[in-house]
Amino acid sequence: FETVFAKKVEPPHLITPLDADVRERDIKAMQVGRLSKQKGDFSLLAGSPEDALAFYKEAKEQCRSKSDLIWLAGALQGYC
Repeated sequence: FETVFAKKVEPPHLITPLDADVRERDIKAMQVGRLSKQKGDFSLLAGSPEDALAFYKEAKEQCRSKSDLIWLAGALQGYC
């Protein structure tokens, strides 16, 4: 049981069709903002707008710093 959970599993990358020309390491750097945006979406669905705002704020900052414009737009939409 413990050996199964001791193995570190990397989550799948969140990519869009526009990411075809983006390098793998750049996509990995964008994952923090993209995951925060998804956590904000799920927080809203779960009925926790306070948590969603915190996740969207984090996603907004991360996506802006990495110039991830599509996901930044999604984070801004959720933040408003």
